Amino acid sequence: MRLEYDKVRTDMYGRTLAYVFAGDTFVNLEMVAKGCADVYTFPPNVKYFDVLEKAQENAMANKLGMWSKIIELDDTNIFTSFGNICSFKCVIKDTRISGERLFFVISGPLAGNLRVMIYRKNFELFFRQGINPAKSYLGKEVEIIGCLKNKSFPSITIDNPSQIRCKV
Repeated sequence: MRLEYDKVRTDMYGRTLAYVFAGDTFVNLEMVAKGCADVYTFPPNVKYFDVLEKAQENAMANKLGMWSKIIELDDTNIFTSFGNICSFKCVIKDTRISGERLFFVISGPLAGNLRVMIYRKNFELFFRQGINPAKSYLGKEVEIIGCLKNKSFPSITIDNPSQIRCKV
């Protein structure tokens, strides 16, 4: 077993940030490909982001592992689905930046009941694919997939472009 480091070796909490290899097996990739983990990248550590995101898109499309039981979120189950992977469709009406986060202003039954956001540190992951997260989704119908959390308000944090399905 070996660890491969990217540009930054530890996060702000002192945790090791590394890619894990067991012989010729890229363990991070295997876990994502089987739906046992999602891609959670900390820029500037993006060495394997593209291959990991493709594996996640495939796992999501084939409903593998944690992607097999996605809850269709609506106004009847939003307060009972915390901790689950959820999806919903909406139109992105506007965006606003507050501090380190970009917030989507959405339309539809969940408008006003759900906070959807992207941390600025993850913008690079969108820019790599030619997507401006503050502008590219405006006025478009999208499907958003992510873990529903209760951070004093129902919230989904988008960590990478594979969590937003849309033609941009």
